[in-house]
Amino acid sequence: MTLRVNSSSSSGIPDSIFRAVTDLNSQHPDEWQDEWLASLLDSQLNDNWELKLTSKDGISQRRILLAERQNSGAVCASLLELRDLWNGRARD
Repeated sequence: MTLRVNSSSSSGIPDSIFRAVTDLNSQHPDEWQDEWLASLLDSQLNDNWELKLTSKDGISQRRILLAERQNSGAVCASLLELRDLWNGRARD
């Protein structure tokens, strides 16, 4: 019934992005019918971030976010796209 977000104060990812992802619970309650875990990790090797969404069954979908996609709108849109993969539908 909810989306949980893994976050770490040492990750280097702005808190505002984690808040925006957490706010997806209230903005899109119909998208989160089961338990979901979102993780956003920065790379130690380059400027990319990895976004991972894990279902209650432990199945994960991942997306690499390049520098131009490292803002709250793009992260949230990518997370919803990953969620839509489970529903078999494309987001407009």
